[in-house]
Amino acid sequence: GSDDKLPGGSNPGDQDPLASGTPLFYIERRITADEDELSDPLRFIGGGRLIMKARADQSAPETVLSSRICSGNCDFRDLEVSYEGDYLLFSMRQEDPDDNDNVEYTWDIWEYDIAGDSFRKVIATDDSSKVNHEITPRYLPSGDIVFASTRQKYTRSINQDTGNPGYSGLEEDRQQRALNLHVMASSGDLGSIRQITFNMSHDAYPAILPDGSILYTRWDNFNRNAMNLYRVNPDGTGNQIMYGMHSHTTGSGASDFQFIKSNILPS
Repeated sequence: GSDDKLPGGSNPGDQDPLASGTPLFYIERRITADEDELSDPLRFIGGGRLIMKARADQSAPETVLSSRICSGNCDFRDLEVSYEGDYLLFSMRQEDPDDNDNVEYTWDIWEYDIAGDSFRKVIATDDSSKVNHEITPRYLPSGDIVFASTRQKYTRSINQDTGNPGYSGLEEDRQQRALNLHVMASSGDLGSIRQITFNMSHDAYPAILPDGSILYTRWDNFNRNAMNLYRVNPDGTGNQIMYGMHSHTTGSGASDFQFIKSNILPS
């Protein structure tokens, strides 16, 4: 009889909150076998899309949100959901139509307001952000955003204070400018941006620990060429290695093993 029907319908999947109306967001992106996620994190792959499904069900209708901010060949990565589930952060880069025109198309951080159905570029374009890459954004409990950037804001200001050009230093393989962790207000105000890590090579892939500190991957390149896990407070204090320095032969068959893209389990 009707009393035997499952609430919400006869499909058992209807009992899952994600299957009953909470939208699912994901990034569709091509991968390549030779991609190195840390030594070449700024690589443009292309063919990326940001997609919203009405619910977590294969047959649910989907909307390609990315076409609203990029009509050409674009790359999307680093999808992050705010603690309240109201906003999304991600990184986006457009394909450079002319590699020889001295105009660089960079990775930029974007935010999507789910209820307002609107996008905004978090850091407004200025003379410095035209050449700076910003990737791997994460929301902090304070409401600020931590991200990896080639702008090296504090390091570069020291160069300028000593009368040298305000350039961003290259990582130790001299292939691209080094990423370091920065923190900013969620508004993206340029005056709020502060550099919190200082590495000769890349610091990236932050994950927020339950105590509010930041776990991230550091490329310890000098005389090691190893990716290790470090921890730092949002104000830049307490930076220390957490794991990896002596554990790089723990892969299958004692193969070389690196530590990137850490995440926090529910426990």
